Amino acid sequence: MIGDVTVITMFMVSGTPIGPLAVIAIAVIAFSLGLHGYLARRRHRPGWPPAHAIGMGGSYIALLTGFYVDNGPFLPLWDQLPHITYWLLPSIVGVPLIWLALRRFHHRPAWDSVVDHA
Repeated sequence: MIGDVTVITMFMVSGTPIGPLAVIAIAVIAFSLGLHGYLARRRHRPGWPPAHAIGMGGSYIALLTGFYVDNGPFLPLWDQLPHITYWLLPSIVGVPLIWLALRRFHHRPAWDSVVDHA
């Protein structure tokens, strides 16, 4: 089973237009960020929500970057964009969204201050 998955993965990676090393690098970055976010949530250390959001959001950005870099030249509308767009657009859109979510979470009033204890 593991051997079959390895062979299929190597076949798919070898056929990518950007080359296997770039795909593997993007996959390692996405996995690392996702693992960071997962472990932050799992361990519940002080200040874990921002680490969780950054890890999970960054992992999603890396996955989208890998998808668009690999498949962008074959997608309608995307095939008319310059190649650098495939690398930058997911981060240009995703990083401000993560920042806004973190800012909104950080500025949220504490529940005790909202509830009237009268």
